[in-house]
Amino acid sequence: MAEICRTHGVHSSQVYEWKRAALAGMHSALTGSASPDAVLRAENARLKKLVAESALVIDRLQETLGGNPVGKNDGGSS
Repeated sequence: MAEICRTHGVHSSQVYEWKRAALAGMHSALTGSASPDAVLRAENARLKKLVAESALVIDRLQETLGGNPVGKNDGGSS
């Protein structure tokens, strides 16, 4: 291994790191584990839904209390 690394100008620890990463990638692909990007996309979607639901609750509360919802303009001057 050391001779091959020297021939190609690569440190042996880098080769072992590539091997570890490749095996981990193969394992996650075969076990169906979600990629980090997929996990982040799912979390982003969940948070967007939570923000939208919270905005609806705030609007309802403001309507119930007789206030003007944030960001809504009644056409009058400030």
